[in-house]
Amino acid sequence: MTTTDEIANDDVDVPETGAVFTFGRSKFADNVTNKFWIKNDPIVTVACGDEHSAVVTASGRLYTFGSNDWGQLGHGNTKTYYKPGFVRSLKHEVIRLVACGRSHTIAATETGRLYAFGAGGEGQLGLDDFSNYTSPKLIEGIGSQDYALVSCGTEHSAALTKEGALYVWGSNSDGQLGVDVGADSGAPVVLDVGFPIKHASCGYYHTGIVTKNGRLYVCGENDSGKLGLGDDTSPCEQPRIVRGIDEEVESVSCGNAHTIVCTVSGRLYAFGEGSSGQLGLSTGTLSSSEPVLVDALTSSSSSRVIDVKCGESHSACVTDGGFLLTFGSGRHGKLGHGQENLSNLFCPTRVERFSRFHVQKVACGGCHMLVSAVPRGNIAAAAAAAVVAAAPVLTSAETSVDPLAASQSLTSARHRRRSRELSQGPLSPLQPLGRTLPKLSSLGLKEEIGNGSKAISVAAFSKPKLPDISVGNNLSEPLLPEGIVRAFKPEGSGDDDVPEVSEESGLSESEEEEEEAAEDEAQEEEIGEGKDEKDKEEADGNEEAQEEEDEEEEQNNDDNDDKKNGVKVTDQEAAENGNGTAESSETKDTKEPVEKQSKFSKLFFWKKKKTKRDEGEKTASPNQPEAKQSSVCSIL
Repeated sequence: MTTTDEIANDDVDVPETGAVFTFGRSKFADNVTNKFWIKNDPIVTVACGDEHSAVVTASGRLYTFGSNDWGQLGHGNTKTYYKPGFVRSLKHEVIRLVACGRSHTIAATETGRLYAFGAGGEGQLGLDDFSNYTSPKLIEGIGSQDYALVSCGTEHSAALTKEGALYVWGSNSDGQLGVDVGADSGAPVVLDVGFPIKHASCGYYHTGIVTKNGRLYVCGENDSGKLGLGDDTSPCEQPRIVRGIDEEVESVSCGNAHTIVCTVSGRLYAFGEGSSGQLGLSTGTLSSSEPVLVDALTSSSSSRVIDVKCGESHSACVTDGGFLLTFGSGRHGKLGHGQENLSNLFCPTRVERFSRFHVQKVACGGCHMLVSAVPRGNIAAAAAAAVVAAAPVLTSAETSVDPLAASQSLTSARHRRRSRELSQGPLSPLQPLGRTLPKLSSLGLKEEIGNGSKAISVAAFSKPKLPDISVGNNLSEPLLPEGIVRAFKPEGSGDDDVPEVSEESGLSESEEEEEEAAEDEAQEEEIGEGKDEKDKEEADGNEEAQEEEDEEEEQNNDDNDDKKNGVKVTDQEAAENGNGTAESSETKDTKEPVEKQSKFSKLFFWKKKKTKRDEGEKTASPNQPEAKQSSVCSIL
């Protein structure tokens, strides 16, 4: 069992801007509880789908990982990604919002555009063609809007503007769109409840809506009473108001068969299925068709909830003090209470893992959870870093500067190219893919038992020579994203180190492409990551092989010295020295080193330990020098 001190030691490598912590079957780090961060670019948004995840950084870059059977990661393929991969086709955009459904993803940009990718057989991509796309596709059915949030269900999606207009599209098989459009809508349509809307959430097959005057409306499937409408459990095809909440509602989150509401005062109301504890109403209430106050959170004034998220059968909430509480199904360790504690929790329980962190965001998926948090005491520093990282990528609309005029301050070929693309208007639409896969409604969900977890130790990536992004699911060659290219600094910033570059670069198109490629290679980013016990065992196993290589290299050097001095090494002497048969110095000089390192031993400096085999060899050859030891290094 991991102790508090061990956890504290594991977290010393977390930067002051924080990290994203993964729990359950996230696909990251072999489903073992772990953490990661993007160097010099804080993560500000996290989202979970059924089996995939997405994060957005302060500079507006989108990273995705997890299952990818339908292209829901947006990388142009259907490979599973076990590490966050940068969505390169959106590098010309500044992403601000993202939402993940069962097998599709929706992203909103700073300029008010919506992109969709993944499964689209029920119209959930909003592209009006019911096709599947492995790369982001611009939703053209809506003009540019200032979006407040996006949300995805199993086969439907929603986007809310800051003015209070809610657009919905996708499957309407159970009335989850709340509009009379038949079985589905391939293009966005407006859902009107008579009042401006401030929040919305898509569940698996139902939808929750909160108006700016604090009322809650619901529509869609009503199994287990998850709409909170009382004894009437029939599907609701038009939005209906939920009674029984005697205070103003701030937000709503919809899971598979349950719904939780957060009020302005910071209290929670839950209804629907709760057999796994996902309602947080204790074992005395395993289901409810009407809203019930979650009493466990009202006993302390310090437990004012500011955010709540529902997964398939678990829930999580964040308090104004930056603490995380989880409840519901503990399978796969997705509640964050340790791999040794997989029990269901029927009351909100504080996650002690974050006692030294201030939790900022949480997202719940089918069988996993993502949490973004910063070390306590560094909240202000993290916020400042996020502002600095986001500032260089302000759009022309925000700075009132023409894109071509702004290009005079750009410092890279990529930015000059982006400037020209913006001046030429919207990008041409991506070519549609053939519809060769069946509809999602014909497929069943499948769960597997996840792997266990052990303690995580401290480690961080150095700077290896990174493989191309196309090696998506090759665990022996870790997938790391393209580096963040620093954008220009606004004029008048006072930074004399930033050179001014004229609009005309004097480079041809091919030369600029070569320059961009060089920039990508020179400025490639690192993803910092924790190290688990499984990696420790691999490292210990590889230490012995590495020490053998060191010993062989030292012996080769000795043999070369002997040859220079006219000393011939016989077979017998070579055997006594632990080399087996004698080899010529020329052969040994040209022999390639044995490649026995694991995927992590290539990225970390491991602290060597003496083994029994080393001690035995030392006894047999007392004059043989010991293998040199290296120490654990921090981020380079």
